[in-house]
Amino acid sequence: MILVSVSYVKPLEEVERWVKAHRDYLNKYLESRQIVLFGRRTPPVGGVILFNMKNAAEVDAIMKEDPFYVNGVSKYELIDFTPSRIDERIAPFLDGAK
Repeated sequence: MILVSVSYVKPLEEVERWVKAHRDYLNKYLESRQIVLFGRRTPPVGGVILFNMKNAAEVDAIMKEDPFYVNGVSKYELIDFTPSRIDERIAPFLDGAK
């Protein structure tokens, strides 16, 4: 699995211009089950995305499609990890990381 930490590099007013396009982008990958969850950090300094994928290079390529990244309002860090345990309540949502 790969956790992506997104950090805004522009003021929130600039970020807000791209929120709809960013959510559409995220929902596309949520529907394909490559993203497990996503959300805004508190306070609103960025976000977090959890990918159900093993290949960091593929996640990096997907992240470069993000309207936030394309329009220069955010940067991101990939954190590649192997879960030691998964709560059985969410296990059915994980097809086995690709």
